[in-house]
Amino acid sequence: MKIRRISAAFLALLICAAAFAPAVSVSAAEADGDDVCKEEVVYVNLSPDGRVSEINVVNIFELYGKGKLVDHGSYESLRNMTTTDEIIYKDGVITLDSTAEKIYYEGKLKDNTMPWNISIRYRLDGKQLSAEEVAGKSGRLDIYIDITKNTSCKKDFFDAFALQVQLLLDTERCKNITADGATAANVGGDKQLSFTVLPGRGASLCVSADVTDFEYDGISVNGIPLDLNIDIDDAEILARVGELTDAVEKLDDGAKTLYDGTSELNRGVSSSLIPGVDTLEDGVSGLKDGMGALLSGGKELRDGALALKNGASELDDGVGALSDGIEKMKEALDTLDAQSAALKDGSSQFKAALGELKTALGAVSVSTDRLSLLLSASSEIKDAISSIADGSAQLAAAANYSAYKAVMAQNGLDLDELKANNAAGIEGLNGAGELLQKYIAMMKAFNMNTSELEAQADNLELIKTLLGVNILYMEGTETYFNSLSSGASTLAAGAAKLKDSYALFDAQIVSLVDNIKALAYGISELSGGVDTLLSEYEKLDSGISAYTGGVSQIVKSYSDIVSGAKSLSEATSVLASGADTVYKGADSLVGGITDASAGVSSLESGVGAFRKGVGLFSENISLLHSGMKALSDGTETLRSETSDLGGEVSGEIDSLIGSFTGEGVRTGSFVSDKNENVKSVQFVIKTGAVKAAPAPEPVPEEKAPLTFWQKLLSLFGLYK
Repeated sequence: MKIRRISAAFLALLICAAAFAPAVSVSAAEADGDDVCKEEVVYVNLSPDGRVSEINVVNIFELYGKGKLVDHGSYESLRNMTTTDEIIYKDGVITLDSTAEKIYYEGKLKDNTMPWNISIRYRLDGKQLSAEEVAGKSGRLDIYIDITKNTSCKKDFFDAFALQVQLLLDTERCKNITADGATAANVGGDKQLSFTVLPGRGASLCVSADVTDFEYDGISVNGIPLDLNIDIDDAEILARVGELTDAVEKLDDGAKTLYDGTSELNRGVSSSLIPGVDTLEDGVSGLKDGMGALLSGGKELRDGALALKNGASELDDGVGALSDGIEKMKEALDTLDAQSAALKDGSSQFKAALGELKTALGAVSVSTDRLSLLLSASSEIKDAISSIADGSAQLAAAANYSAYKAVMAQNGLDLDELKANNAAGIEGLNGAGELLQKYIAMMKAFNMNTSELEAQADNLELIKTLLGVNILYMEGTETYFNSLSSGASTLAAGAAKLKDSYALFDAQIVSLVDNIKALAYGISELSGGVDTLLSEYEKLDSGISAYTGGVSQIVKSYSDIVSGAKSLSEATSVLASGADTVYKGADSLVGGITDASAGVSSLESGVGAFRKGVGLFSENISLLHSGMKALSDGTETLRSETSDLGGEVSGEIDSLIGSFTGEGVRTGSFVSDKNENVKSVQFVIKTGAVKAAPAPEPVPEEKAPLTFWQKLLSLFGLYK
């Protein structure tokens, strides 16, 4: 009896040889046919993580003078690689007429489905990274290559083709390289690692190394069919079988017991312990990153709170100065209002003097004393009206919002900037509140104490309320000053007009008195002029009464400004106190986060040590389980087939070799089932390289110093 046997090393050698010789011998049935035979070399381009980017097929035909080929496939584009003969492509049919003996043409497939799913993962120092992220990094690197069957591919290449997986690592960048199951070879200054994946098996491969500025050219995979037929004499094996039959039952019982135990243990390690460690490690890593971000944010919050505290103190001082200025302005208005009574009395006296003059003129008696009294009263009224006009002009200049802002600016407080900064502060505090709530949620997820953070969230809401009240007060102050400015301007204009009119009036009085003294004989005509003067002065006296009433109303309204200034001063004092409370809370928060970060670092170290222990334990259990599986399968076969042990052993070996090589699996064309005369199909699969991007040249940038509110906004990521 003959059986076939082959070593894993010999299988790898055959795959390597097949990778450089894509064509295999044609079967007799194929060679005798009249149709043109073809070979297919399938080139698959993968991304560094294993995703298929495109598939190109090089189709090879030996025409032997037949001149015409017909092929089938679904392509995006076609290219004649041998001659300039035109390729005609229509409805999935490719035709080509040529006198060449051998034709190569390349086509890019529309469908990027291949028989294998290839996944490539990178883990640096225990942390999962993408290919782009691992490029240029240093540390302990693990490259995981998982190969499984792609059920979306309807072809049987997975069960019929063996794969050779190769990596080329630069030994200057990669030290302490380990790769279980790989064949290692030195290629110049590089280390070449080769894995063999048998048909229908799939694989989970791992390459580990200590890397510095890691880069490599990617992973290449070659897929070819295995068709082996090696016969050897099995007489010696059958002779030894008889010596084993007596111990089969005891060995089988023990092997089954051991295998059941190791199966359960291996299942627990694979399904629960190792994934649990991965999850724990990822969680601790995420917690560490989160604590780092939280600590950084806490420090920025503390710095921002200190700046807020200082700004609130400056605001409180400025509002105090504002309140004092408003008090002084009220005193000036009170003084002006006090002069109103004297103005009204002087006007009444002048009016009475005019009445007496009228009476005297009516009696046709000219009194020099009366005329002197009239001149004196008119001069006093003129001086009083001039003082009122000057005071009204000063009031109009001072009682407007621009002047009010200027006074505040002289005291170190820009109201426009303060209003804008308050609004920006509210917006920034909204962002800070959202960030703080996220930190609170994250800390609650890890059962951490969040009472201090929640207190800080309440303080932020208080500050937002105070800033909003401050904005409303400034807007109300502007509205009031605008109204006050309008009335003061009207008053000043009226007073100026009154001053000019009375100056003319006074000149007329002086001229009148001179005329009376010089022209005593025209006393009757003078009496008529006095009557007119008295009538007009009654209107002037009414205007003076209205003016003094307006001044009194301004003084009364300004009391509301004084009251508002006091309220603003009290509010800014509360703001300053709240800002101090926020700063103290932020400082306490930073201390708590620092202590928590130290605990997370200790936890991370413990998890790392635990992972190493679990890894060693898992490797030992896997080795033990594999041994028990092989022992249990062998003893069960021996026990059940003792009647024809030699024949059954031979059959099992034949079946095993057949499953390794894909014997009996017919694959046909990869491109199309309509292509029948296919001599061979070969897969050449290549991933993209992992290269670090060149570092950009640093460009110095000069930045202006940040204002208080810009610092506050940048603390919460709202100002760049």
